[in-house]
Amino acid sequence: MSHPVQLVFSNDDRSRSRVMTFFNGLVIIPHAIVLGIYRAVATVAAVCGGIVTFFTKHNPEGIHNFVAGYLAYEVRVNSFMFLLVKEYPPFPGGDDPYPVSLTVAPPVEQGRLGVLFRTLLMIPAVFVYFGLAIVLLFTYVGSWFAIMFTGKTPEGCQAWGEKTMRYASRFSAYQYYLTPVYPSTDEATDVAMSAGVAPAVA
Repeated sequence: MSHPVQLVFSNDDRSRSRVMTFFNGLVIIPHAIVLGIYRAVATVAAVCGGIVTFFTKHNPEGIHNFVAGYLAYEVRVNSFMFLLVKEYPPFPGGDDPYPVSLTVAPPVEQGRLGVLFRTLLMIPAVFVYFGLAIVLLFTYVGSWFAIMFTGKTPEGCQAWGEKTMRYASRFSAYQYYLTPVYPSTDEATDVAMSAGVAPAVA
């Protein structure tokens, strides 16, 4: 059974622009500002959704979709920032195709205890998340220098980045009460547009 949160990267030749990579930290600033505002609103919405879920066992569909849209935007920005894609990410509301696609299953019933103790249950996942993220920082540096010299990101760095982004998306979805399924790094093999699963729209 596949995880209800799936992240798919479209295959590319791993070629990257040296100029865009060199100025990566500058060109991402507008998105960082929008993302910060979006995150604040999504966090409030997620907390409200968690409260409702505790009493009703279901996250309201509107809140679910809004927070899922935020996660879709976040992963696009982060994927560009960590050199996993070469295309500049669209801002929220844009419908242009992008080589990073996040799909989140619709709301399902969640146990009250799982919702109430979500923060405690996440502790093991936090260690995994930070472990993956620390390695990602090293692979980012390696990718940056590799692109400067060869114009391509190394295959190993690309694979680790995709694995980390996939786990981060599932981690956030669990944290924000979008799913009761614990985060994992399993790759998406049968995803895409299976019945009942639609792409999250930022």
